Formats: sequence, C-alpha cells, structure tokens
Amino acid sequence: MFGRRKLGWKTHEFGCGTHRFLGDGGPPGALPIRLELDLRIGSLRDFVNPLALPAVSGVMACEGTVSAEGLAQDAPCSGTLEMRLLTERVLRYALSFQGDDGETYRFFGEKPDLRLRNLYRTLFTLHGAIHDAEGKEISRSTLFFYRGTPAFMANQRLTYSAEVSP
Repeated sequence: MFGRRKLGWKTHEFGCGTHRFLGDGGPPGALPIRLELDLRIGSLRDFVNPLALPAVSGVMACEGTVSAEGLAQDAPCSGTLEMRLLTERVLRYALSFQGDDGETYRFFGEKPDLRLRNLYRTLFTLHGAIHDAEGKEISRSTLFFYRGTPAFMANQRLTYSAEVSP
C-alpha cells in the first residue's frame, strides 16, 4: 500500500447579529444571535476542479456553537456549508443544534448574490432562519461576519491528511 497526502482547507468564522421570533414563539424584539464555526474541506482537488462543472462548488463540513437569545446559549452545532459560487452565486448554511429546552433546531442561512461588484457586502452578511423539529420557521436573523480582509485571511489554513491507496 502506498500513502498519498490529500490537500484540504479549513477556516474559522465568527458572525453576530440579531434574530426575531415569529409570532408568539419567544421574547419580542431584536435579540442577539452568534455563530462560531470551523469549516473544513477534506480535498481541495475534488472541491476546486477546473475540469468539472461547476468548477468551484461543493459542501464543507461545519462544527461550532450557536447562541440565540431566548433559544440556546453556546449550543454545539454541526452541519454543512454548500458553495455554489459559479452557478448560483450563493453560499448555503444548514446547521443542527439543541436548544436550552432540549429540543432540536435547524438553522438555515444564505449569503446570496455573490458577485465581484458587491462581494465585500454579500460575503460578510448571512440571512437566516431557525426552524423547530417539525420544520416550522420560528425565527429570522441577519448576521455579520468579518469586515476586515486581514482578519478573514488570517483564518485560512491548508491541511494535509493521509489517504491510503491499495
């Protein structure tokens, strides 16, 4: 057996903003929400493939914590970040977490309309919604991520993992 190393990538994201419960689902008004995520791609070769269409697309693994006042404080979360940069110009987040009440919740968010002319604004703004275990939307949110390019770039890391070939 021969070993081969796979080149991957990881980054750390931190975003905060506000969320509002819909109807009588929680406390009224704008409440703080925070996401802290570690994102990973196991193989850059598979993720960024100029011979495949779309050339830059795929799914990243996400793990971290979510805090949404009135729902969860520093709750572990996991899920995916789907990147459709060239075909749809969008990043989609799907995360699961357990609320302080013991129930399971899902956060769905998008960074839409990713174009060069507005990339600075759209790449750092996440519009999201929280759904309960039955799939009912209970909260809407807007979060803001790194605004400074140096801070964003400082969190990018290449990774190496062993791949065993027969």
